This record gives sequence, structure tokens and C-alpha cells, in this order.
Amino acid sequence: MRLKDILALASSNIKRWLSRATEPYFLFPAIAIVVLTVIWGTTLNLIRIERAAAENAVALSTQELAETYEAQVFQVFYISLLFR
Repeated sequence: MRLKDILALASSNIKRWLSRATEPYFLFPAIAIVVLTVIWGTTLNLIRIERAAAENAVALSTQELAETYEAQVFQVFYISLLFR
């Protein structure tokens, strides 16, 4: 086979595949799969971002609670030393 014959065969195969790909029974499910993939990808990315924000908020809240507890313990200890 010559190069010209190979290119003609490849061109006809591509044209036949594109013709089949534009048929509604193939095109509509393909579009639906692409759209659903984009929606799920966006959703999973949003979940990842929200989870990171929640973990950060929990860390800050825990730190504030620990500081508040430390201050209260110190206050009670200091007051108990004053009244001895």
C-alpha cells in the first residue's frame, strides 16, 4: 500500500466514524455523560473545599475552647490561693 492509499482509507474511516457519532442514539447519551461528569466533578471539588473550611473552623474552635478553659482554671487556682 502506498501512503496515498493509507491516507484515503484513514480519511474514509474518520468520516464514517464522525457520521455515526452524530447520530442521535450515540450523540445524546455522549453529551449526557459529559454533562454528568462535569456536574459530579464540580460537586466533588465543592465538597473538598467545604471540608477543608470545616476542618479549619474546628481547629480554631478547639483552640479557643482550650484557651478559655486554661483561663478559667488559672482564675480558679489564683482565687483559691488568695483565700487561703
